[in-house]
Amino acid sequence: MERQGESKLGIASLILSLISLITFVLKAALTTFHIASGYAEISSFITLIGLIIIFNTFLSLVSLCLGLVGIFQKTRVRKLAFIGTTISSALLVFYLSVIIVSF
Repeated sequence: MERQGESKLGIASLILSLISLITFVLKAALTTFHIASGYAEISSFITLIGLIIIFNTFLSLVSLCLGLVGIFQKTRVRKLAFIGTTISSALLVFYLSVIIVSF
């Protein structure tokens, strides 16, 4: 049996993992700008960064689950599911390590 078309779940996994990657880069840029400009108000900024980390962790977890389901589809091409799963698992490991180290 030949595989037909890309896995829809793999495409969704790739899109969600790319959104998570983009927000990760924006968070890093925002943090760098905030530190370089020397703002005195830190508490609201830390809350914002924490919410972004929680959002990205959840988004990466959903993307990982969708990618794994897309990988195990027998009738679809799995290339995008592998890419989405790889990106989301790397981000998930990073964010979970940040959460564990922060406690």
